[in-house]
Amino acid sequence: MSEAHFVSQHLQSDHNLDSFDSGQPVLDEWLRRSALHAESIRSGRTWVWTAAGAVVAYFTLVGHVIERDVLP
Repeated sequence: MSEAHFVSQHLQSDHNLDSFDSGQPVLDEWLRRSALHAESIRSGRTWVWTAAGAVVAYFTLVGHVIERDVLP
């Protein structure tokens, strides 16, 4: 039995996201329409996992602002 080999890569414009389907349409659409923009304005960093050249998973780290005035 052959094992799948996944490659973790920083999201780039040449990744083909058209067939990616996480089962969560809102998240899929965010990846396709907004992830690269978030990269360009440095508000998020996205990594994708690929197998045989296809994106099979992703995650994004996004900074969050906590205002000192709202802390207890």
